[in-house]
Amino acid sequence: MKLRKYVALLIIIITTTFSFTSCYNYQDINKVTFVTASIMDIDEDDNVLIYLECINPYRSTNESSDKGQKMIYVGRGKTYLEAIRDVNRTSAYKINFSQNRALIFTENAVTKGIKKHIDLINRDQEFLVKPYMFIYYGTVDSLLSYGQNKDEYLGLFLDELTLKTKATPRVIAENTNDYLTERLAGNGIALMGGLKFKEELGKSNLELFGGGILKNDTLVKNLDVEDTLSYNFLNDKVRTGTLEIKNPQAPNEFITLEILKSKTKTDLEYDGERINLYKTVYLTVTIAESQHRLVIDDTVIEILKRNEINNMKQFLNDVFNKYKNESVDIFEIDRLLERKYPNLVLEDTIGITDLILNIKVDIEGATKIKNTY
Repeated sequence: MKLRKYVALLIIIITTTFSFTSCYNYQDINKVTFVTASIMDIDEDDNVLIYLECINPYRSTNESSDKGQKMIYVGRGKTYLEAIRDVNRTSAYKINFSQNRALIFTENAVTKGIKKHIDLINRDQEFLVKPYMFIYYGTVDSLLSYGQNKDEYLGLFLDELTLKTKATPRVIAENTNDYLTERLAGNGIALMGGLKFKEELGKSNLELFGGGILKNDTLVKNLDVEDTLSYNFLNDKVRTGTLEIKNPQAPNEFITLEILKSKTKTDLEYDGERINLYKTVYLTVTIAESQHRLVIDDTVIEILKRNEINNMKQFLNDVFNKYKNESVDIFEIDRLLERKYPNLVLEDTIGITDLILNIKVDIEGATKIKNTY
């Protein structure tokens, strides 16, 4: 029901926008098909293969209700634009990308490289609305059939899902503006969020999961959920979410800390031989759940703080060293170095970088409680 209201609102916005600009009347609106999600693949002959989920709005002067019909189109061409023109040859209505909410690339496409196909996104005015970008791990047929029986729109679903979860530690939320900026800065490394189906109770649910690291628009490594957590903390992308630590009064049980605020400040210094990357993480949390009886006093609070600081230092250092050893800079070291030392040119900057962490944890709402169980 909520998604149907969203579709109706989208149609109203489209109609209102065109009426203000005096470019379209009701009859013109009925002759345009709006893309809500775009999936790009590359076939065995290196041709671009696109799948477009579209909504064909319908509104007449004689009706007060808004209608929309979901349609799927397929196009093929040597370039992205040629594939779109191929779709236009099979569609009775003009294809319009101004309402696109999700730009999805298959794992196959990013593995082969999308450098020569991505220029259109930056140049075409219809792509001014910057959709979220995803790497999809799975078969295209499964993705196209998602929500078919419910008449759900994949693009609108992903837009809502990403907006809801983008500030959490285990999700990468990058739109086209983010990606186009990152790919041209520093060492040419940019990230995209991951998308896959998860089997639960005999049903396939679409979920955001980790992501992919692209260098020069080609996938070089996948980022799992745990690495995503560290990446987001080190790059100041965490605002909400949860963390788990061991219960000091029951070592086999866990306590869940809910993140209220998070801020990571960054500085960088080069001493002529090594680069020192300073990361100060300010974290404010509250105790959201305890799996076992927990008696809270000042001593316990200090233990919880110390344990969380040690945990964070361990997993942040582990992930940093993992990508340092692989010479994959996902921590924007080149960009920071270029900004602070514009005339300095170094090779393999992450290889000579040492991470120096300072983590400050504050537990709010923690008072002396005899029993939380």
